[in-house]
Amino acid sequence: MNEPIIKQNSGKLLLTGLLAASIAVGSLPAAAGATSSHDLAPTSIASGLTAEETLVPLRAAAEDIAAIVRYDGISRTAIVTWAGHELRFPIGKATMTVDGRSIALDKPLRVDAQGRLLLSLSAFNEALGIESAWSQLEGLTPSGKSYDAKSARFVRQLARGQWDAAAANFSKGLTAALPRPTLEAFWAQVQALYGGVASLEQVTIQPNAVHTTAKLLYKTERQLPFALEVRFDADGRIDDLIVPAMADVPYSPPSYDLPQTYKEEQVVVGEGTLALPGKLTVPSDGRIAAVAVLVHGSGPNDEDETAGAAKTFRDLAVGLAKQGVATLRYTKRTREHSFKAVTPGFTVKDETIDDALLAADLVNADARFADVPVILVGHSQGGMLVPRILKDDRNKRFDAAVILAGPTVPIEDLILTQYKNAVERARKQGASPEVIAQLEQQAKQWEQTVAIIKDERYTTNNYPADLPLPNASWWFDFRNHYAAEQAKDQHIPLFIAQGDNDVQVDASNLEGWKKALSARTDVTYKLYPKLNHVFVPYDQPSTGAEYMLPGNVPIEVMEDLAAWMKQQPAK
Repeated sequence: MNEPIIKQNSGKLLLTGLLAASIAVGSLPAAAGATSSHDLAPTSIASGLTAEETLVPLRAAAEDIAAIVRYDGISRTAIVTWAGHELRFPIGKATMTVDGRSIALDKPLRVDAQGRLLLSLSAFNEALGIESAWSQLEGLTPSGKSYDAKSARFVRQLARGQWDAAAANFSKGLTAALPRPTLEAFWAQVQALYGGVASLEQVTIQPNAVHTTAKLLYKTERQLPFALEVRFDADGRIDDLIVPAMADVPYSPPSYDLPQTYKEEQVVVGEGTLALPGKLTVPSDGRIAAVAVLVHGSGPNDEDETAGAAKTFRDLAVGLAKQGVATLRYTKRTREHSFKAVTPGFTVKDETIDDALLAADLVNADARFADVPVILVGHSQGGMLVPRILKDDRNKRFDAAVILAGPTVPIEDLILTQYKNAVERARKQGASPEVIAQLEQQAKQWEQTVAIIKDERYTTNNYPADLPLPNASWWFDFRNHYAAEQAKDQHIPLFIAQGDNDVQVDASNLEGWKKALSARTDVTYKLYPKLNHVFVPYDQPSTGAEYMLPGNVPIEVMEDLAAWMKQQPAK
């Protein structure tokens, strides 16, 4: 959680996320073995026909939304697979089968003189559970709330190189942030990273207070899972998109997750085109002793700060609610507005600080929290930024703060240490010479990058456009940042916690806080045995790979935090 955002700078398309992979989608080739003698070209229809009267060529309509169509000559059945569903259309029969369920048709599927399978548009829509129209020029056009089909059609247009058509349904903000040259370059990078996308395996629709998101899961030609999130605004236009750096992994709720002990409310942090969806979790009995604002680490995090199977912020929210502490967590700006948020002058202030203060404004305006302390809780890079957030909190929104796994060295130096440690781990584990050489090369490249970052000739507002440093403004704004030194002269009570099995921000950082803040008497420290960077226990030395295993933040952490929070004075 300590690799910063990398995005667009000086007109260049770059990658965003924890790994340089958080972009969009690959091509959609015809499925291997999908054979049919039927014409792929769209057919014309007479204007003014109803959906029951309109006949569509099954293959062309289905492939417009990345479905795979094959024909079983023995049973004379057209078989369509799409997003985990199987549809069967026996030729000449007035029935269709959807995931094993038989549905009667007004008209049977038939074959025209050109060998095309024709089906009524209404039956096609019913089979796939969508709304759509059909025309010779446009092909299949999903409408209404058919976010699954809309997003799949968008992917198909990208695969066909139909850039203008793909962007035709962009919101105004995304049109400005993702012009055609950037969209094309973006797609080219996706192809290079992932190759072609073979099939759409699953679509999940998730609405929040800002967007409706279609989460698509594809299988690539390399047999790899590929995830894409397409966000729609209230008008049904595509407002942003992102490929998460990690695929979804099943999450196991902790034993202390007792739904009867808390209530969750959908809220919006900020306003306008960069408003963020959030969740306010409050004790169900209404007895609130404190309220905490949770601030993420680096990368485009969701509101739960999901990392593999871990959801650190969700665990904190439900665990603290059981202790009488309310929490506000929200999706990070670079996750909800991946393209729109990151401008050439983008800095850590835009990425994290502004939204943390907006979140504090929201809880301070809520009458339920008028007489309780408001606590800032920052994890990883968010913890590193706690002193800076407090410095910018001129309205004194926060009464106290918690730092979880917060680095005390500049982030560029920390990343270099991570690279070098990866080399040493590989050697100890007996990795091949090729793997070790690759890791050494990565460390060397980052060392060269650090030299650029620390070059005092460059500033946030003064650096060459062709500087080989992605998102240079972000780096020059945040370089040489010693968080503990900044906290020396502050007077907001702190609770600083660290896991002793943290491969990303090791326990020496806790000692760094203690040394820098030795003159302060309002700081509490806690080192937790076995906890890794996401504050989940792990018995073996952490490598980060264990984030994919089920695990939760121990209740002990919530009990310690809540006890300390309740002791803090309110405004």
